[in-house]
Amino acid sequence: MHRMNSNLVLQCNQLTKRYKSGDQYITALDRVDLTLRRGETCAVVGPSGSGKTTLLSLAAGLDRASSGSVLLQGQDLSFLDEDALALLRGKSVGFVFQSYQLIPSLTALENVLLPVEIRGYADRDGAKELLAHVGLGERFHHYPSQLSGGEQQRVALARAFINKPAILFADEPTGSLDAENAERALSAMFELNTRYHVALLLVTHDDELARRAQRIIRLKSGRIVGDD
Repeated sequence: MHRMNSNLVLQCNQLTKRYKSGDQYITALDRVDLTLRRGETCAVVGPSGSGKTTLLSLAAGLDRASSGSVLLQGQDLSFLDEDALALLRGKSVGFVFQSYQLIPSLTALENVLLPVEIRGYADRDGAKELLAHVGLGERFHHYPSQLSGGEQQRVALARAFINKPAILFADEPTGSLDAENAERALSAMFELNTRYHVALLLVTHDDELARRAQRIIRLKSGRIVGDD
């Protein structure tokens, strides 16, 4: 078993993912090495089909690698069953996706509280503080249908940080937003990242957004072709 430096949140070693298509195997990710430290921000860019989302899915334990390993918070994901993976994600990981994935029947506050309530406690003050921080202090009791797309994404951001995760995975977080709402969501995300010292792995096709991260990983045909 690999051992991870205690300063690292994420360590991917020779990470490879192959899919079978008919009689052929397609390599979506090819021997990728990546480390991420607490508080570090890293954007992953590349053309469509380059392996960006595959890398995020494997790093977050949402999919299984064909070979190689992922160590998340010192735990090798290949040794964890689905229940253990879910427990690790619940404790250490936040997610933000292009689709906000809010529950329509829950208010903004209830959506933010959901991850901690699943674990058996409710930090209402913490949830209200996060919503206020992302500019939604007057929207606690509004349902997703009563919020704009930008506001829904900021609710999703507050929800992602309610567990005070060690790492946040963001997949095209502003892909559905106009420029103004995208800027508000991004400002909130990077401010929360700094405030809670959370590692951020961000998948994007937007070079301008990528330049806001401390590092930029460039993928092409499943391989890293640049690490700036």
